[in-house]
Amino acid sequence: MRFNFFNRAGNKEQNFRADEPETNPWDSLSEIEFAGGGLTGPSTESTEEVEAADFETSAASGIEDSETNSGSFENVEQDEQGRQTLEAFKHFFETDVKIKEAIADIAPDAADLYDESSRMRYLDRAAREFSDFQPDFQAMIREFQLGENVADSTKDFFNRGEEALATSNFDTDTIARIYQNQFYGMRGGFMDEVQSRAVGYTWFRDPSKLINRADSVNELLHAFHSTIMNNEENLQKIPQLDTKYGVTLRGEADGLGSAIYDAIPEDLDIGVTDIISVDDKALMMVRDRAHALMIEAEPLKERPGEIIVHYNLPKLIDREMVEALPGIGRISKNGASGRFAVPEAELGERLVDFIGRVPTDDDLPEIRRILEERAKASEQ
Repeated sequence: MRFNFFNRAGNKEQNFRADEPETNPWDSLSEIEFAGGGLTGPSTESTEEVEAADFETSAASGIEDSETNSGSFENVEQDEQGRQTLEAFKHFFETDVKIKEAIADIAPDAADLYDESSRMRYLDRAAREFSDFQPDFQAMIREFQLGENVADSTKDFFNRGEEALATSNFDTDTIARIYQNQFYGMRGGFMDEVQSRAVGYTWFRDPSKLINRADSVNELLHAFHSTIMNNEENLQKIPQLDTKYGVTLRGEADGLGSAIYDAIPEDLDIGVTDIISVDDKALMMVRDRAHALMIEAEPLKERPGEIIVHYNLPKLIDREMVEALPGIGRISKNGASGRFAVPEAELGERLVDFIGRVPTDDDLPEIRRILEERAKASEQ
């Protein structure tokens, strides 16, 4: 037998089961125009006055030159920050996939559970794999400057896990628990706590406290993922490619993000939105839907030609509307999340339709009542 923890088969509409455990739960400065000074036309001033005026003009010109050069330096510095941030996100997405694949690969199968000798070999392999994750998280801490508290908490997480693995016995039930507890598990309460800390693309409170409560590598990754993806300051540093209707495309051209951007019609009234396109992934931040709708799209490796769309609604505005969303999964007081699969050729069209179904703040029952009363009053 094999512990088939990663079976993602959906229904005929390719929506994933709502009761399935969550495993995942993203401008340049204007140029300073140079304004030179000088004397024009005939002058009746004395030589001294002219020299003084020339000196003031030269000094002013020097200041303006300095300001212009300063603006250029700022542009160069900002461009470099944007490039570094884009590379950090590319590395993060690659690492995210690598860790998830490694978690899947370490799942024990029948051969690992055959006898005590095979279980001992599995436990040795699991311990090595667990320790090998630590440099990946250290790289995230360094590249996104998450700070010493996060670094210390992450180190403590791996110390706890390594001790648990070193002191485990070799019976079959223990091996299964090791995989669940140290690698794959994702507790509902932990997910709720993670979701409660992200409001409007801003991460509140010290993430190190959350990391201290993570049990599995999967939970640790979820905490890092939410911390990084809800840092709007970093996302805004990614170079801008284009903008329309309040929607801004950032990152790399010709990716999934570009396909989504091109599909957005003017009449959708999507509001202020950022689309981040990095390699084969796309991130959307839709501010006027569910208070701060977050969407991630990436290829579904198990089914080539299809895209898996993950979404998170940090505010439960209209429960009835939320329950009708495709692939809706977890609904709590802190919001809701879900995922669904679509053919790659239909990604833009389907996302536009999906966003149109997500409630806005105007869909709050009390606000809706006020708006309806105002509409009636204006008709009288």
